[in-house]
Amino acid sequence: MSNIVNYKGTDYLQIGGRWVNARTFIAPPKIILRELDLLISNENDNHKEIKSIRSKSKSPNRRERIQDVIGPKIVLFVKQRFEETQDWVTRDEIREALLIDAKTSAYLERKYKQTKQIKTFFEYVGNQIDHLSAGITKGTSEFTSQLIGTEINNC
Repeated sequence: MSNIVNYKGTDYLQIGGRWVNARTFIAPPKIILRELDLLISNENDNHKEIKSIRSKSKSPNRRERIQDVIGPKIVLFVKQRFEETQDWVTRDEIREALLIDAKTSAYLERKYKQTKQIKTFFEYVGNQIDHLSAGITKGTSEFTSQLIGTEINNC
């Protein structure tokens, strides 16, 4: 990896960790070497900080989690279904409810096409339900508190 830095009007090139004048290829004095290293170190720290801020932001480029999209739909369905039947809500019932909704089904199909497609589409959707259910059971999902007292059955 090579870096080019302009220091006080002179371009310096870093090749394999060694600094040279970009025009003459002569090594600069030690005082300039320290300044160049410091400049690169600060630049790398700033780059890391910017990258960290970007990864935490909710910009349109942020990778969307499937659970963030289908989670609320699953919670709503499970609550409604459980209220109606006072019985277990099965994985198959949840999958059917997700796939009946055209927008949700199209979204899941798009996400499925981005995978290696080792499993069938129906298995893929079932796995997404299992993933959410496991998070709720462990108490690590943001949806856990919304389903307290509601049974989810992965049968």
